[in-house]
Amino acid sequence: MTNIGVVNFSSGELSEEVDARKDIPKYTGGCRILQNMIPDTFGNAVKRPGTELIVLGNGAGCYFKPIIPDPAKIGISTIEELQKIGNDVGFPMSGDYELLANIDGAGVTFFPIGVLDVSPFTVSDFTGSLDGNFFTIKNITFSADMTTNFSRSVGLFRSIDSFATVENLVISNMTVIFSGNHGNDAGLLTPFATGATFTQIHTQGTVTKGPFGSGGFGVGGFGSGINPNITRCSADITVVQEGGKIVTFGGISQFYAGDLMIDCYAVGSVEVTGSPAFGLDRTGGLTGWFGGTSQSITNCYSAIVMEGDKNTFVGGSLGTGGGGTPVYTSIYWDDDIIPVHDLDDIGDDGDVAGINKSTTADMFRQATYVGWDFDTVWEINEGNDYPKHQWRRLSDIKANCQPL
Repeated sequence: MTNIGVVNFSSGELSEEVDARKDIPKYTGGCRILQNMIPDTFGNAVKRPGTELIVLGNGAGCYFKPIIPDPAKIGISTIEELQKIGNDVGFPMSGDYELLANIDGAGVTFFPIGVLDVSPFTVSDFTGSLDGNFFTIKNITFSADMTTNFSRSVGLFRSIDSFATVENLVISNMTVIFSGNHGNDAGLLTPFATGATFTQIHTQGTVTKGPFGSGGFGVGGFGSGINPNITRCSADITVVQEGGKIVTFGGISQFYAGDLMIDCYAVGSVEVTGSPAFGLDRTGGLTGWFGGTSQSITNCYSAIVMEGDKNTFVGGSLGTGGGGTPVYTSIYWDDDIIPVHDLDDIGDDGDVAGINKSTTADMFRQATYVGWDFDTVWEINEGNDYPKHQWRRLSDIKANCQPL
């Protein structure tokens, strides 16, 4: 227990002791000052240098104290500064960055980070780091005209390479629109990532293509073809193909070849509509194609509505695999909301250890999730919703409250 101090706010002074690990995001009415304790890789609460305070108020609004910038990092506070990465000598692709505020891309023409020029088309991989500090990047739109110029592959980053890290970030209300007879790849974070590390990231957005494009279409909530280690991450994605080619899809990634995916989830929907509609291929709630030799997926779930015709390799959690000896531990998928199945999927018939078909009612119960950490990682609104990450309460505060 840590005594965090006294504040003058609304109804008067309040001095309160809280368990920072459990209470920091959990509050009900009144007002509190809470120390910002950041979960480490083991889920323990650790104090960040330059600790910020969060003030929560009932009826008088809520506020948080802006963080103290890290002098070793390049601060990003606006959409214009975000666009400078890779395009300004002071913002190299190998730089270490941190967000200092929420960023709104509404009404702004934004190029994926790493697209250095469109004529001739020039790209560069991101090899640095980005700490979102639990802030949100929202309302970025990639229009149909723009996606053609980006070599038809888009996301917040054009590509992320080895040794890069992205953490503590929310991407909200991203829109990607494809059209024409081209192959396309989209990931709300990045279409491509190699050897990177993603920790505590949530992505939410919509990807559409049509009408009647004849090119292939690969989409993932995080990426299209990626192999980073992914920890405590989530995606909420809606994908619509208006007729045309098969959609290859994964709630986290269309193709995943990383070594470790742990404590992650994906929700949303993927649908092929119109005529001709060739359907879904290599489509899974977490990943459509699980490749590599020695990966593990642990403590993850998916609840993705999948609709289409002529479907192949469609699975509630995983579509298909590429060999090797992967290990699956305590994985769950909601069978009630997935109307399409395929005989070649992985685990849908209960024949793969660690992959569990569940009902919606069961997935709304904490007892379903064997071995999951509901003290420091997960929380659940029992009987009403799927589990969510505890760290998201901190990002919600920063998204909905005002800085002091």
